[in-house]
Amino acid sequence: MELVYALPADRLPPPQNRLLPLDEDLWRRVNKEGAFYPRAGLEADERYRQIIPYAIVAYRGRVLLLRRIRGSTEGRLVGLYSIGVGGHINPEDTCREPVTWGLFRELWEEVGVRAATVRRLGLILTAGTAVERVHAGVLFWVGADRRPEVREPAKLEADLVEPSALAAYRDRMEGWSRLALSAVSV
Repeated sequence: MELVYALPADRLPPPQNRLLPLDEDLWRRVNKEGAFYPRAGLEADERYRQIIPYAIVAYRGRVLLLRRIRGSTEGRLVGLYSIGVGGHINPEDTCREPVTWGLFRELWEEVGVRAATVRRLGLILTAGTAVERVHAGVLFWVGADRRPEVREPAKLEADLVEPSALAAYRDRMEGWSRLALSAVSV
């Protein structure tokens, strides 16, 4: 049984279709007021939001652009582009800042990088789909210590692109990546 970190939805701001500011109070709340629950029980329970560290990864001035392919377990996202690397926070990420530790683990598992620099950019909290209503993303900008390489090439394709080229992919990006795109110029 997979356990994932989640917060009661009423402890977060109302959903909006934009990147929300992540002040120190909200950052503290996201890291301190959550708990681990069985993932299966949370997937349709809108009383909770599963917290997902979601990182824009940069290396030598370029941004990592991913595309989910047929082998992906996320069927609804196959063929879509993403500028976010992330995933659920698990009990092994328990520490003072589980969101940060979850971020570090996901970066290593997904694209084999460690964060040379990290900057919090905001909170992604939308409600357009059933999946969005049970997840919240903490968006980060990560400067990678080495060139990112997809660890599961049967599921993802990747390329490093100039930030100015990302807008051309916007209409073919998954929802969170479209919102995250507004932070690329920062």
